[in-house]
Amino acid sequence: MKKLWVIPSGIPLQEKYLRMTFNVLIGYIAVEIFAAVARALGLSSITYLEILLLALVANGGTVLFMLYIRHKTVFTEKTEALLFSLELGLYLLMLSIAVYKLQEIRTAGLVFALIAVTILLPYLSFLESLAISISSLVVFAVVSACAILVGGQSGSLALELFYCALFVPVTLLVAFTAKQLQDRTREVEVERQALERLNDDLIEKNVQLERASERNRIEMDLAGQVQKSFFPAEPPDSDLWDIAFRFKPVHEVSGDLYDFYRKNGEVQGVSLFDVSGHGLSSGLITMIVRPILYRLFNRMAGRGLAAVAQEATDMIHEEIEGTETFVTGILLRFDENGVEYVNVGHPDIMLRRGDTSEVRVVSPKESQFRGLPIGTGDPAVAPRAIRFVMKPGDSLLLYTDGLFDGLGNGTAGPGMDRIREVFSRADGESARELCDTVIEKYEKAVGEFGATDDVTVIVIRRR
Repeated sequence: MKKLWVIPSGIPLQEKYLRMTFNVLIGYIAVEIFAAVARALGLSSITYLEILLLALVANGGTVLFMLYIRHKTVFTEKTEALLFSLELGLYLLMLSIAVYKLQEIRTAGLVFALIAVTILLPYLSFLESLAISISSLVVFAVVSACAILVGGQSGSLALELFYCALFVPVTLLVAFTAKQLQDRTREVEVERQALERLNDDLIEKNVQLERASERNRIEMDLAGQVQKSFFPAEPPDSDLWDIAFRFKPVHEVSGDLYDFYRKNGEVQGVSLFDVSGHGLSSGLITMIVRPILYRLFNRMAGRGLAAVAQEATDMIHEEIEGTETFVTGILLRFDENGVEYVNVGHPDIMLRRGDTSEVRVVSPKESQFRGLPIGTGDPAVAPRAIRFVMKPGDSLLLYTDGLFDGLGNGTAGPGMDRIREVFSRADGESARELCDTVIEKYEKAVGEFGATDDVTVIVIRRR
């Protein structure tokens, strides 16, 4: 496996040295251009041939370094030290030749040294920058002394050494800057690694949340399927009553519940209840309420519906006490004399006359008959039952308060008026047609924003 060392910036050493060596190549080219311009202006006695030879050595050597780095399969810290030494040696050789050949403008060699450490600043440590700076100044001083004292070139050695001394604080400052840059680079790398770890943790947490969400979704789907399996999937057949319903939970599990009670093949009654809230908690309570209602409705067939509702209220209240939940509902019982009706805190049902399509709320004018929602008051306060007659062609509309939210913006007055209007103008004669019309108007009203509460609609038409 390829072993790759990484510098604090997060860049592999191999990539670091490729970039650094490319910058060195650019620096050599800039110096070569400077030397050619100086020769053209007559500022230096260096010849174009000498410039070309220097360029071949410097540029060629640098390109060879780049090829070596590029194709090096194992790049270690030892390789780094070797490359740095070789490139520094080549640089000092080129600097010494340039200082000697530039003669009168040899001071430009100090500028070359400054350029060298500057362009390499992002890639050098403090010690590396200091090594280049000090060795450059030493080479400049030694070569200048040889050129003036031995080679007989013009110039003042004292002045050259003075220039060299002036560059000492500059090169030290550059080295110190390299150290600060390296320290800051390390800090950034530490922060980057911390962010990467945090990002990895967030990714892992997100994956866990997605898995948990998927498990919850599957469990909620299963819970919804179980709940629906307890509710009637189709309306009951009856010679006297045409019944249709639509059940539209917001989530997989609903707080609405409905049931039809039959005996000897004929429908005896209907219940529609609504547990406060929606979702799993409300759905669990529907599983408590439904069997209580079913058992009491059938067991207390010989007693008044008010007594059935009171007994159911007592039992349900005992079961849900402490849950901060309340339950509203409607019970209907059919017989040869009409319909018996009990309401415990639920929205009023509506009666539509078959001959006129006139719709009215089923409620006695002289007194309040509706009981309190189960779980909100004293269960000893008994609901009252009323009776009314339905003629052939008459229809009843039962619904949960989710219909208010869709048709009346959740307010009782406008909601009741809108529901009454929709039911009165509904097309069709069958219970299915009337029910579909109400749901169609509801879905159009909620539109793209969707429903916010469970909705159950039941239409019962006297044949």
